Amino acid sequence: MAGVMKQKTDEEERLTKEEEFRIDQRIRIGVILGAALILAYLAYCAVKKIQIGVVYYVIVGAFITLYWLFSDVIALKLKHGFAGRTAAQKSAYLKMAAVDLVGVIGLGMFLVSGVGDSGKNGNSGSSSLIGAVIYLICFMTAKRLRLQYEKEPSTDDKAKTTEDKKDGINSLPTAADREKRHMTTAERLAALNRQVQDEHDSEEQSTPAGEDDD
Repeated sequence: MAGVMKQKTDEEERLTKEEEFRIDQRIRIGVILGAALILAYLAYCAVKKIQIGVVYYVIVGAFITLYWLFSDVIALKLKHGFAGRTAAQKSAYLKMAAVDLVGVIGLGMFLVSGVGDSGKNGNSGSSSLIGAVIYLICFMTAKRLRLQYEKEPSTDDKAKTTEDKKDGINSLPTAADREKRHMTTAERLAALNRQVQDEHDSEEQSTPAGEDDD
């Protein structure tokens, strides 16, 4: 049982910067190989004078789908990306992944517009431009969200969180407070009378003996 708990804890630990860099590097190499495959297929079709059609669209669709999955889903799992992250950081990453998905769709529009059967349409040029604009806008937005995700909480934020927790604990009712809530009216009056009597006795004890003779 202890071994299982230890394994679970290890899986939730964050990786080092070097380990995360190696994972990102492998993903980039895979993306480059995918792009090279697309270019090689286009070159082959150009040399053989083959009409580009469904096969090309399937390759592009598979490329952008795998690109998004490896970049935003599988990479997060491999790097234990949510381990030790705050709720704000997790929210920023989920938004970034959604923006990236829209961006790769725009990239797909750019890659297929003006190629093969789609090139016969008069609006292929505008579709290609729209796809490029979508990809660029999403790329810049995702980059900003990634910075929010990777930003480490400042010392002030950690101190503020600790103070908030302490204030919350201090605001909890004590045992004496709970006892006071359960006291009846008569018991409260008796406690008040005892308090007044104690204060009166302490004043008499503090009065010097010479003052009574005067």
